[in-house]
Amino acid sequence: MLKEIALCAALLSPSLVHAGIITTALDAPTRRALEAIQCAGLAPKLLLVADMSQPKDFPRLKVIDLDTGKTLMTDYVAHGVGSGTTVPKRFSNVEGSLATSLGLYRISERYHGVSGWSRRLDGLTQGWNNNARQRAVVMHPATYVRPGHVGRSEGCPAVRNEVLVSLEKQGLSDAVLWIDGGKSVEKCGTGNTLPVIWSRKDPVRACQVQKTFAWKIPGPSFKSNGVYASN
Repeated sequence: MLKEIALCAALLSPSLVHAGIITTALDAPTRRALEAIQCAGLAPKLLLVADMSQPKDFPRLKVIDLDTGKTLMTDYVAHGVGSGTTVPKRFSNVEGSLATSLGLYRISERYHGVSGWSRRLDGLTQGWNNNARQRAVVMHPATYVRPGHVGRSEGCPAVRNEVLVSLEKQGLSDAVLWIDGGKSVEKCGTGNTLPVIWSRKDPVRACQVQKTFAWKIPGPSFKSNGVYASN
């Protein structure tokens, strides 16, 4: 009993809370995102989680400060037309599929494209989103993403222009994006065990991948057409 009380006191200690994130309090998509970050050995400042198990008109994009664990913003994000209508049911890494790809992305260089200032994405989850560059999957502003009506993209996690501007101020040059698909994403999970307190200042590469998923390793055990449909 005394040990349990001591552990609870430690977890509630302000010094420890500010030093990291208490992972037991996180929702499932955010936990999976941290598992993937841990697997990749990354230590980003910002984590963007797009929960594609939610309908498109739901504010399913969450932005988290990984120093404090604080949610900085929630807003809307589009999914690909090839993934379905209201709730995406089909995810693909194949060029021409126009579908959303699940997994972890590094948010890369800023550029000015047809939609305005945007960010290129590097897919880090082999077999699930590693074709993001050649598919031109980017994070861009879109007029069809707005409260009350969110359209669909050609596979890009498109957001409102004012959201992208705000994210740039928060620091997109040190950020990753995790696209979660509920049950679908479990097939590309890492199988990691998170520490009770996770800190980006003490990154650990812990990666015990499931047999159905290969992390940055060629030749993953994956459907030959690179498509996964959720139940």
